[in-house]
This record gives sequence, C-alpha cells and structure tokens, in this order.
Amino acid sequence: GVFEWRKNFESIIKAYKYLDKETKKNCDLVLISPFETPLANIFISLAKKYEVKLHIFYGISDTELEYLYRKCKLFIFPSLAEGFGLPVLESIHSGSLTICSGESSIPEIINYDKKYLFNPKKPKEIAEKITHFSKINNFELSKHKKEQLEYVKKWTWENAAQIFINFIESKQLKPSIQADTKRIFDARFAKKIAGKAKLVDSSQLVPASKALAKNFPLRKKYLLLDVSIISQGDIRTGIQRVARNTIWNLLSRGVKDYEVKLVSFENGGFVIKNNYEQQMRAFLKNFNIDMDLYSSNEEYLPLRGDIFLGLDLHHALYRDHILAVNNLKANG
Repeated sequence: GVFEWRKNFESIIKAYKYLDKETKKNCDLVLISPFETPLANIFISLAKKYEVKLHIFYGISDTELEYLYRKCKLFIFPSLAEGFGLPVLESIHSGSLTICSGESSIPEIINYDKKYLFNPKKPKEIAEKITHFSKINNFELSKHKKEQLEYVKKWTWENAAQIFINFIESKQLKPSIQADTKRIFDARFAKKIAGKAKLVDSSQLVPASKALAKNFPLRKKYLLLDVSIISQGDIRTGIQRVARNTIWNLLSRGVKDYEVKLVSFENGGFVIKNNYEQQMRAFLKNFNIDMDLYSSNEEYLPLRGDIFLGLDLHHALYRDHILAVNNLKANG
C-alpha cells in the first residue's frame, strides 16, 4: 500500500523487537508501495534500529505483485483504516497465508476469525502472530490456506459486477429528481424547427439540438463509469484496482437496456472517453489498436434515466467534480 501513516507499516517493523533470534533471522521484511514517500526514510531508520532485513519495492506490476504474494512465508496487513482491504483479498487468492489488522472493514474479509487478526497498535501481539505462523508445519500451513480461501470465495470482481448489474436491471434505481423540462426545452426553438418560423438564427441551432436531444432522445440510456483519474494514469492504488476491474467486467458483460460509457471530468463537465474505452476493450481482447484510429472524445449530454457510477473519485478533484455531479442530478 501507499506509504502513509494509516497503513501502519512501522508497527510491523517494531514487532521485530519481540521476535526470537531464529524467527528474525529467517524472516526478511518486504514492503511494497506504488511510489516513494518521505515515510520510507523513517521505515529504513526503524529497520536499522530493530535489526530488520528490510526490502522496499516501488511501482511493481500486478504480475510481480502476485509472484511476491505466492512466494512469501506470511503476508501481514497492519492497516488502521481501509475502505475495504483489497490486499488481504489478493494475497489469499494468490496463495499467501495472511494475518491482518482487526480494525476497520478488514475482519469481514477474513470472516472475523480471531486467529488471523491482531491489534495493529500492539507490535508485541503482531510478533506473536508472526512467530506462531512462521513455524507451523506444511500440513497446518495448507489447512490454514484452505480455510482462508473458503472465507474469500464470495469476494470476486465477477460477483461484485453481477450484483451491480442485477440491481440496475431490476429497475429499482430511479432518477434522483424530475428533470425540469420547461428549463431544458425552449418552445421558441420547437416552433422554428417545426417550420413555423421562416428563418432560423444559426446561433440557436446548437442549443436547439441539445434541447431536443434531452427531451426526445434517439439513444439508449447510458451507464456512466467515472474514469477521471485512472484514465490519466493507473498507479494501482486500491480504488484504482476497484475502478479498473469494475470497468473490465461491465464492458465485457454489458447491462440490459443500457450502453456502458466511460466519462471523465474535464473543464467543468463530463466528456465521453471513447478513446480510453477502446484501449480498455483492446486490453480485454489482448490485442493492440492503432492509436490514430481511436474514436475522438465527445461531450456528454445528460439524459433523464442515465446512471452515473462515481468509482474513481479523488480528493483533489472532488470540490469541482461534485458540482458537475449535481448538474447530472438536476437533469434527472
């Protein structure tokens, strides 16, 4: 995870103070982060203090991450606060024996099984778990891994996407408010387009066409997936892994009565990212597309009944972003 205080990596390092010599000798500590932060220097200093053989990796690929999961003796997740706790899920699915913090949402993933949980604020308790699980025999190791796999069977991207699709297709989701059609549709434009006026001012054609598009749509409803951040660069944070896998599943499966569109917040509004969608579809089909052939992006015109899924939210974008989201609600 990103090197920040809530991830609580220092508690693992401090736990080495309580390990016996044999365990400390046989257990190198590997920390992984998408990118470097100043906290890394603190971790390095702590590691020297407690005689920890520390290895730090930055920006590794998903393939490399899965390899490390499979090869590690024990995966430890000491976080103090998580939205969910994806690394726990990933490590177990990859075959790691996993112990983790008893805080936040994390215990739910591992079925609240206390033998795999620890108090993240107590390094001595973490050390006790490390000592115990690093010394079990292969039979016990296999038994624990199978048990953990049973716990996480339900947590898959496919299941998550299907639950969302079922909800959308059940018609339970209704527009948040009624669109103000009087505001959207100007009767003057209707008269002119209907031929009741001899001349049409060309400056009125664009707003007239937008008004008609909003009130008499000739397209399916859209399921909009927000890719404002991930389309600029995927650094494999937890929320971006959620966004990426949700996008892949919804693009590949489709949603009845809806057309899936990827949108990005740009210049105060949302733009349909046709080019980024083609990149994603190309990746799913495992082939390359000529960048010059990508469809151009287009302005998104809100339609009553469209659905916006804001997965890829970011604090730096939120203040301006929420104004555009409220505008979507105002248009139904």
